[in-house]
Amino acid sequence: MSIQPPGNRQAVAAFLLAPLLPAAIVALAEPATTSRIGDFLLVALVGGYLPSLVLGLPLYLALRRHLPPRLPLVMGLGGLVAALPPLLVLLLGSEPGGTVGGHTLAIVDLAFGWSGIGPATAFVATCFALGLCGGFVFWLVLASSFGEMFTPDRRTASSPYA
Repeated sequence: MSIQPPGNRQAVAAFLLAPLLPAAIVALAEPATTSRIGDFLLVALVGGYLPSLVLGLPLYLALRRHLPPRLPLVMGLGGLVAALPPLLVLLLGSEPGGTVGGHTLAIVDLAFGWSGIGPATAFVATCFALGLCGGFVFWLVLASSFGEMFTPDRRTASSPYA
């Protein structure tokens, strides 16, 4: 079964805007002593745009004609795209209880209450939760009525009297 995919403008806008909300959440959750702009840029570029281009874009291209962009599906895939790279780094790059590059992975002061689990599991779970937020923004731009602002009606734009 083939589904009419959203327009290219909406898809490009969705890929550009989706990593911004999770990056803003992380930047605002960091203590005021750190550079929030630096945190925002780092999370947006490394944690958002890189995984969305490497994993999200091929996934979108493969599924866009076969599955409708429903909110739970898009959010779940956003969480998967965000959590898969750190999960692979942790599974392939360290021993249990170890560190990556001499540092324990953690998002400082992001008070989601991940108590009782290790820092590596908390980091992957936090990445998944932030990916859910990015998936929500992606769906909002791609499939909701809000996204229609990225696809203007060309008939009325070219003829002022139509």
